[in-house]
Amino acid sequence: MIYVGAGTSGRLGVLDASECPPTFSVPPELVRGVIAGGAPALTRSIEGAEDSPEKGAESLKELGVSSKDCVLGIATGATTPYVPTKTSSTGAPMSLSPWWWDLKL
Repeated sequence: MIYVGAGTSGRLGVLDASECPPTFSVPPELVRGVIAGGAPALTRSIEGAEDSPEKGAESLKELGVSSKDCVLGIATGATTPYVPTKTSSTGAPMSLSPWWWDLKL
């Protein structure tokens, strides 16, 4: 599973991913977190990092996302361009927040 988000939403996804190995005894590769702006965005705001859908797709490609992965997009306002909004070209199923979106996984 891969969390993808920006700003506070992205930070919470990365935090949750980092807690899964010690809490559930799973390998770190099983649950991963991706935040717009990369590692520097974990400790400071990177304005504009969330505005590029291409960078979001590039981040997933760098991880080697495949149809065996589930990508969980986290976006408070449901409109963050960095966060994927449909099944990617990798074939990975997408699960999106907020809950009112009609998901077809």
